[in-house]
Amino acid sequence: MSNTSQPAVKETPSVSRVVVLITLFLSLLTVLTTTYLAYFVFFEQRDLFRSDTVGALEQLMEDSRRQQERLDNYEKALIELSEGQQALHNGIDNLSRDLGRDRTDWVLTEAEQLLIIANNRLQLAGDIDTAIAALAAADYQLKQLGSPTLLAVRKAITQEIASLKTLERPDIAGMALRLGGLSQNVDQLPLAIKHAPDRHTSTGSPVHEEQTESHGWFKEMWLDFTDLIRVRTDNQQHKALLSPKEEYFLRENLRLILFGAQNALLANNQKSYQNNLKIAGNWIKKYFDVNAASVKSLLGELDSMRRAQLQTEAPDISSSLNLLRKIRLGGSD
Repeated sequence: MSNTSQPAVKETPSVSRVVVLITLFLSLLTVLTTTYLAYFVFFEQRDLFRSDTVGALEQLMEDSRRQQERLDNYEKALIELSEGQQALHNGIDNLSRDLGRDRTDWVLTEAEQLLIIANNRLQLAGDIDTAIAALAAADYQLKQLGSPTLLAVRKAITQEIASLKTLERPDIAGMALRLGGLSQNVDQLPLAIKHAPDRHTSTGSPVHEEQTESHGWFKEMWLDFTDLIRVRTDNQQHKALLSPKEEYFLRENLRLILFGAQNALLANNQKSYQNNLKIAGNWIKKYFDVNAASVKSLLGELDSMRRAQLQTEAPDISSSLNLLRKIRLGGSD
């Protein structure tokens, strides 16, 4: 029997070569990676070694401490602000309560002042419209309170307003317009004697002037003497002689007098109004032709307007004021 021996299995050279190559590749990769990291740390990130890490941490801790202090200060400020708001709120509440208590007295004081204004305007200036407006405003103030104790005062105010509204008052605006129209017609009024005669034009004809020049100074003196003697042929009352310049100022002054009467009328000044109209009438009678229709019409108009009464007897409106004062002194609301 023969012994047969089988050959041993041997590892192939290709597999061992691959293993060696892989091991070398991994070793090389490790070396390269380590080299790159060393290069990156020592060359690219050199500031990491230069920076003061401990100092940076201390600065960070200091900043944090400061921020904490600021937060604490903010909290204290918020607490103080909250306390201030509470105090302000309490003050507003107290003021509101005080206003509620004093509102009645304030309204009564304002109403009393309005009633005083109404009495003063009526008695001192004769201003009926302002007096009515002040009374109505006082009644409105008292109405806002709604107090029964003020009904007597409001009733008196109502009666006083009614008495003022029933007063007969002249048409002030219409009369003022009439005076304005009359002043515009002053230029059309004829004068009694238009102009003073001129010595050089009233002596006669050019022949007389030639004779005067030829006879010398004696004739000149004789003419001056004869000019002193004049014979009037009209039967009218003697009127003042006016030059054209004087006539202009006469008409302008008459127009100013009529404007003065108009202003006095609007100001409710009875005395000044009548005095201006009286002066205007006297001037017209003195300087203008009273026989002319326009002059007669103007004189009649002025006389009629001068008799008009601007001020009427004012009623007593102090009853409401007296009642209100009694209520205030009595402490009623």
